[in-house]
Amino acid sequence: MLNEQIVADNRALIARNRELECELEQLKAKLGAVERIADKYHEKASTILSGWGDKPMGGTDLGRFHAFEQMVGEIWEVFD
Repeated sequence: MLNEQIVADNRALIARNRELECELEQLKAKLGAVERIADKYHEKASTILSGWGDKPMGGTDLGRFHAFEQMVGEIWEVFD
C-alpha cells in the first residue's frame, strides 16, 4: 500500500513538473517578446539621437527620445 502511494505521488509530481515546464516556456516566449520591444524603442531613440548629430536636441524629438529611453530603462529593470 505504501509503495502504491509513493508511485502515485511520484506520478503526480512528474505531471506537475511537466505543467510547470510548459508554463516556463510560455513565460520565456513572453519575455523574449518584451525584449524585442525594448530593442525596438532603443533603436528608435538611437535614430533620433543620431539625426541631431552634434547639435543640441530640442522640440518633439527631445521628448520622444526621453520617453523611449525611459521605457527601455523600465523594461530592462524587470530583467535585472
